[in-house]
Order: sequence, then structure tokens, then C-alpha cells
Amino acid sequence: RQWRAARAAAPPAAALAALGRQARARRDAAGARDAAAAAIALDPGDAEAWVLRGRADRAAGAGPGAAVAFERAIALAPRLASARLARAGVALAAGDVAAARADADAILAVDPAQPQGLYLRALTAALAGEPARAAEILPRIEAVLGAFPAGRLLAAQVHAALGRPHLAEREINALLAAHPDHRPARRALARLLLLRGEAQAALGALPNGETPDD
Repeated sequence: RQWRAARAAAPPAAALAALGRQARARRDAAGARDAAAAAIALDPGDAEAWVLRGRADRAAGAGPGAAVAFERAIALAPRLASARLARAGVALAAGDVAAARADADAILAVDPAQPQGLYLRALTAALAGEPARAAEILPRIEAVLGAFPAGRLLAAQVHAALGRPHLAEREINALLAAHPDHRPARRALARLLLLRGEAQAALGALPNGETPDD
């Protein structure tokens, strides 16, 4: 019924892609993949549909298919940030920091203030052993860090790498104030407390059921 309604909408490929995004939000990888495939069949030039197809493939464990879909999306729309961000995710999963950095640079060449592009550029700098460069970039997305847990956690990690544990702890506490059950943040706080010699506090900071040896 949903698909019949989507086909009656204008444009139909965009409506199908919207259904695919809804399926993805429900963690229905098969539904997202089917909707994306239908959208692509109607309009093979729809770059966003290829991004959706790639994300659905990746969620289903089909990494090579995801990479092909993202490449197709970028070939169709080289300035499309969502396609480059998605391809960068595949590159990072494969350990190719340089490729992810190239996509970040391409995004920022189009929009120097694009928050996810700035985060990706800071992340690739940190992963390349350049925490000072990451620290230069992160203040440019300070306004959105509150709604962006990964960015807040990266800021904490960068401060820790630069020998600023008090600033790292500030970032983690801000993250946990908004997301109390954020497990990576709790682990990061426990590590900082252990380094400070506060073993008991570190145990209390760990997610339920975890120990320092996990």
C-alpha cells in the first residue's frame, strides 16, 4: 500500500527514496534496500537514491556493494555531501584515513562550514596523529556539538592527546549530561579517572557490567 501511494506521488523516485529513509530509520535494512532499488529503477540518475542503496547495503553487511553505490552517487553528484560522507565511512572502516580526508576536503571545498565535513576533517587529522590540527578545526562546530555526541567525544579525545585532561573531562561531562548512557563516553571518563589515580571513581563511571579489563 505504501509503495502504491509512493508511486502516485511526484516525483515517484523521490517518494520511494523517502520510504527507504523511513525504513532505514526503523533499522529495516531490507526495506530500505528494496525502496532504494525501486527508486533507482525509476531514475538511475538519482544520486540520493544511490546513497540510500549504499547505506542499506552496508547495514546488511554488503560492504563491496555499498562502496559501488557510493561511487555511483559521487559520479552523478560530486558536490553531494551525503555521498562523500557515506564513502568516507567505508574508507575509515577499511583503515584508509587518506581517502576519508580527501572526501572531507571535497565537502569543505563546496561548503567550508559544513558541520559533518568539519567533523570528518578533524577526525581524520586525529587518526593521522595530528591532534593539534584537529583542535584547530573542532571549535568551528562548537555550536552543534551538543547535538553531536561523536563530535563531543572526539573533542575530548583530542584534548587528552594534547595533554589537556581537564578539558577532556569537561567535554565528556557535557556529553554525559545530555546522554547519560553513552557507553564510549563513560569508558573515556573512566580512563581519565584511572590516569588521575581515582580507581574507585573510575569503576563507578564505567557502563553497567563492565570492568577496567573489558
